[in-house]
Amino acid sequence: MKLTPGPYLYLPIEISARELDSRLLLSAIAVDRGFEVVLGQKWLMHDNLSYMPPGVLLTKTLTDSDGRFMEVARRRGYRTASIDEEIPGLIATKQGLRWVMRNAVDAADLIFAAGADHHAALAAKFPDRRDRIMVAGNPRWDLLRPDLRATVAAEAEGLRARYGRFFLINTNLGLTNSAKGPPETIVRSLVRTGRIDMERKEDRAFIAAARQLEIANAASIKELLRLIMDRFPDHRVVLRPHPSERLRLWRDCARALPRVSVIREGAAAPWILACEAMIHTNCTTGVEAFALGKPAICLRPAEPPEMDIYVAPLVNPVVRSVTECIKVLQSVVDGRPLPESDHVNWQSNFDQFIAARTGALASYRIVDAIAERFYGAGLNAAVGADNPWRPKRGYRGTIRRSRSRLSLMPDVDGDVVAGRIRQWASLLGLADNLEVQVCGDRMFHVYAGARRVPETVSPAIVALVHRLMKKRKALLPA
Repeated sequence: MKLTPGPYLYLPIEISARELDSRLLLSAIAVDRGFEVVLGQKWLMHDNLSYMPPGVLLTKTLTDSDGRFMEVARRRGYRTASIDEEIPGLIATKQGLRWVMRNAVDAADLIFAAGADHHAALAAKFPDRRDRIMVAGNPRWDLLRPDLRATVAAEAEGLRARYGRFFLINTNLGLTNSAKGPPETIVRSLVRTGRIDMERKEDRAFIAAARQLEIANAASIKELLRLIMDRFPDHRVVLRPHPSERLRLWRDCARALPRVSVIREGAAAPWILACEAMIHTNCTTGVEAFALGKPAICLRPAEPPEMDIYVAPLVNPVVRSVTECIKVLQSVVDGRPLPESDHVNWQSNFDQFIAARTGALASYRIVDAIAERFYGAGLNAAVGADNPWRPKRGYRGTIRRSRSRLSLMPDVDGDVVAGRIRQWASLLGLADNLEVQVCGDRMFHVYAGARRVPETVSPAIVALVHRLMKKRKALLPA
């Protein structure tokens, strides 16, 4: 007998290291609330919108492409919501939400703000859509809360066992070292997507300042690596470039430094927790480090006023030179704490930008708001669909595996996904009957096992059979 499943929640992912774990947490909570969840690479999910049963699509940003994604979804009967994974490290009211486009805001039925500053910026830029915006926090920060930190701490222990005492350096050269091409290519892309207008003086100044800052940051990190080797012979360095960066620059730099490892695997949080101290150049990971209670130093060798848009300098000690950075590192190694007054100021600043640091998790707030807005009630009100999630004929199991897409979202094993979701469910005391089914290349279907039909064939197999049948028909004589 087929039992009734819940509605469908779709969670597209662009940058795995940034988004995957938080989407697995959302999945565990959503399934407990009565949803079935499909999550995975956004590019394949976009191509399959027409071949999946309509549900709620939760995009990860509000860019022009997200807007087009949501517009297509709405035409096909989906409801839409969005959070913004670009904002937690930025001062929204200063940055101007350059990437947030009118078409995306208009296409989103519900928009989740990370904190008070983000809400204020959205409401000021789109006052006619204020009723769609609610402060919920960000699921990534749920994972850093003490009540959910056990999994991160266990991973951190494993990293400490592998690398011993190490400093972590995170870079974010998205303009001058992008995997997508040289700066000119990135600027053309920003112009094409409406994020900047090079006819405007202030936008030209912004790009020039970004380039100046990144060039100074790269030079300082290279110098810092050499000095750390001399001053801290008992420490290693793990350098983690941003997922959008080319690795070659840093691998070439580290080749002559035997205790430096260039690594880009997994989420940032375990590496932050495992290190003795972290150094970054205006990176969101500095904000994550503050949430984890880990020493993090913001290295800012250049200070163009146009780039005074980052949260990290408001919650981390700021140094202007490599020499100053070494001094602060030495203080950390020697166990000398920073003044308590600094921590009080940093906490006050932090609270403006990230909500849900106490009380209900951001993930609960988001799932409950979706259930309330789109299904008319609160907990478990989502239950009521007639059939288990199943794609239609024409569903694709694969899409072109470009180098840049694989860099952003590498291959991930279904068993790893299932294990992580069950960890979150266990920590939250949720039902333990979660099941995970691979439904395409880096795509996963999460559901409560008791509600599934045992004989259901994997959607990835169905897609393969459909393609083989089409090829066979093409080969048959007319």
